[in-house]
Amino acid sequence: MTVILDVWANNRWKENAFILNFKNKACTNFKNNSPSFFEHLFKKIKGPCIIRPGVYELKDAPVKWEYPNIPIMPYGRYKFKVTGGKTAEPLLCLVVDVRTIPKVD
Repeated sequence: MTVILDVWANNRWKENAFILNFKNKACTNFKNNSPSFFEHLFKKIKGPCIIRPGVYELKDAPVKWEYPNIPIMPYGRYKFKVTGGKTAEPLLCLVVDVRTIPKVD
């Protein structure tokens, strides 16, 4: 699984600003690195962490966008791209437009 973060700066995307590679166990890495998103998207997974082929849709879900094992990013806008699979052809493709803001207590 590969996570690529593009940064929005000067009215354009700076591609490949951050690249994170997770070599094995894509399902487990996904679950450990984005627990709330994983829980909403794959509610039915119980037992061994295996993502079955199919289309998964998330609509109006209150996702807590926390990534416990990924460094805290500077404030700004990012394009968060995730791809995964054991072959040259990705089995998973996910793109999210993200804005990070200061935490307010």
